Amino acid sequence: MSRRGVVLFALLASACGGRITDPEAFFQPASRFACEVDVMETIIKPRCANAGCHESKAPAGGLALDSIAAWQGLVNQPAFGCNKAPLLSPTNPLEGHLFEKVEDARPRCGSPMPMTGARLTAAELDCLRRFVLTEVAPLEAP
Repeated sequence: MSRRGVVLFALLASACGGRITDPEAFFQPASRFACEVDVMETIIKPRCANAGCHESKAPAGGLALDSIAAWQGLVNQPAFGCNKAPLLSPTNPLEGHLFEKVEDARPRCGSPMPMTGARLTAAELDCLRRFVLTEVAPLEAP
């Protein structure tokens, strides 16, 4: 995201009454502008939406993650078996249960993700956050 995009995002976020006041706070300083990859193809599909996991053909837990449309359907969607906590919160998508599962080693319910392979790196998490805030659930002005 360009500096101009970040400023525009911050202005829109502050106008909407949402809880994101400084989107830059979500990104690691070393990788703040380093995410220039196709997040769906380089992070989500190989790490989350691969065979046996969250692909649309047979999604684990009924949760497909292999398209932007599937991700957009996660906003305010209750997490299965987690007291109806939203997967992506509509007021701050980064506070949803999905991010708890990929960021925390011990989420309040369920297992940390991904279940196989290494945890997402700090740079991959930054890219995933940017993807959600720009492609999936950008906050809109009222």
